[in-house]
Parts: sequence; C-alpha cells; structure tokens
Amino acid sequence: MRDSVLRVDYFKLVMDDKEENGPGLKVERAKTMTLDDLRLVHAYHVLGLHWEADHPVMSVRPLKEMEGILHYEGKPMDIDLTLLSSLEMRASREIQCVGRFESSRHIPCPGNPLLEGFAQCYPCISHDIPDPTCIFEPHCNGARCGADFCQIPHVVYVTMFHQRRKIGMTQLRRVVERGTEQGADAILPLLVTKDRHGSRVLEKIISKRYGIPQAYNPSVILKDMAKPLDVGLMTSTARDMLHRIRGDWDSLRPRDILIEKGPPEMDDTPVILDRYPLEEPLPSTPRRYNGEYIRGKVVGFKGKYAYLRSSGLIAVKMGSLVGKVIHTSDPLNQTNR
Repeated sequence: MRDSVLRVDYFKLVMDDKEENGPGLKVERAKTMTLDDLRLVHAYHVLGLHWEADHPVMSVRPLKEMEGILHYEGKPMDIDLTLLSSLEMRASREIQCVGRFESSRHIPCPGNPLLEGFAQCYPCISHDIPDPTCIFEPHCNGARCGADFCQIPHVVYVTMFHQRRKIGMTQLRRVVERGTEQGADAILPLLVTKDRHGSRVLEKIISKRYGIPQAYNPSVILKDMAKPLDVGLMTSTARDMLHRIRGDWDSLRPRDILIEKGPPEMDDTPVILDRYPLEEPLPSTPRRYNGEYIRGKVVGFKGKYAYLRSSGLIAVKMGSLVGKVIHTSDPLNQTNR
C-alpha cells in the first residue's frame, strides 16, 4: 500500500478579502502523491522560527479546507518543538510571503508572491526596514536609511563550532540569541561599533586578515557533531583570537568607523552555549535531509536543525520551512509556558 499512488491536486491556498486575512495565496501544481498523504490532514502556514532560552519555537497559522480550498483559520500559534516526540509532515515546495507583524497582530501579505530563499516580499519587509539590502550588506555609513536597527550598537563576534571559528556581526542586544540561532557551541564578542555598517566592515577586515570564514557548509559542521566537545580547547581558541586582534588593533581599525568598545576593552571569556535540547556527541554523523516528506522520532534540536531518527540519523533544517505550507498527521498545539 505504501507504494500506491494517486493523482491529486495540492489544495489551493487562498484567503478571503477581509482586511485581517488578505486577498489570497497562490496555487501549487498537481503532483503524484502516496496514499500516506491522506493522513496529513492538518495544514499550517509557517510564519517563523526562533529560540526562546533553551527551546526552539515555530510560529504557524492554522489553515482549514473548505470545498478544496485552504483558508486561514484563527490566529498565529507558537509551537514549542521540544514538546513533539516525533514529526510527520509534508512541506510545500514553494515559499509564499509570511506577511508581517504589528505588535502581536499578524498582517497577511497583500500580494502573496512566490519567493526564493527569503520569506518576506519587499513591500512587507519594507514596513520595518525601508532598505532591506541593509540586512546583509549595510551601506548607511552614518546616514539614516530609515531603519532603526541599522543605527544601534552592533557587535563583531567569533563563534565556535567545536574548534572551528566563524566571524560574524549582529545587534549587541542579541549576541547570545544569534549564536544560539546558528547552533554555535560558544560565542565571544570582539568589539562593538555604533552602527550596523561599521560592524560589517570590520567583520570583513578580520575575516580576511586572519582567514576566519564568514560561513560554513552545514555538512562540515554536521561531521563534528559525532565528536566529543573539548570546551577547554574551544575556549582558549576563541580567547586567543581576541588577544591577537587586540595586538593588531591599531593597524586593523578603519578611522572612519565609529567604535563604541574596542578589543582591548572586551571581556575575553566566551559564552558557552550548552542549553540545546540535544545530547552530544551524537552516535553517528547525521545526514542532511532536504525532502518534502519529514518523518521520524525526534532526537533533539540545535540551531535551525531538528535531528530525527528515520532510517538512520537525519538533520532537517526547520528554518527552511518558513514561508511554506506544512501538512501534519497530528494537530499542532499552542505552547503553554
């Protein structure tokens, strides 16, 4: 029976034209599906993924079928993923704009375009960030672009993945949160600038000078997860990085960057990120899984990944579900904490 197939259409995902629901999403194409799909009867639009202290939270909005059409039903829900002992779901292939939030109110996208990679369209994100290019390549250089997040203190940091170093930058107020989102084992702030542009410039300078990557292929990080973590060596590696930058600071620092706190003033004790709901080392190297059908017993969570037991150990990037429609076999329950 598992190999039997039937030809069906994906449900059309549309919404009525009321202000709180928006004009409607696009329709996915028909495809061949297994009969197992008939169990996946609960539908949700995934609006976001974030960490709250020691657990990942997925924000979704329920959808209900009426005459072959899925409509938003009810309000957004926050799901504590650690409360799930197993996952069984199918994810849509296409990403559709998640809209935006004003305070706690979800405002659906007025156009609902299909997107690539990013889960918000320009009109929706520009309500909060007038120039979205500043997210990845800030270029304000002291001039206001209209986005408050650009003009607040930012930090350049080094994160540790076992003994692998990675350089990055983020808002000063969310350093630990940023390390946790990435699934890092430790994070150490190196310096603080007055704005986002300054931190990005120094991130690139430090990366080039010391040969520290700004990103890793996830497969590289996954290979290390079956190895014991040497906290002492990881700590000394991060600390040595800060000490080297202190010694070179006069030659590193661009004179047009506004520095709020330089390396000589920074604490050299890394923050150890050890509150993930995942026991390490893992018994084997997890295999990256990118399929639309996600089934398995939950082993744990770290960063944007769920680790499942499903014909071996697999790593599923839950962050890639944002903007997609998921169909689950069991209803998702609101987090109560």
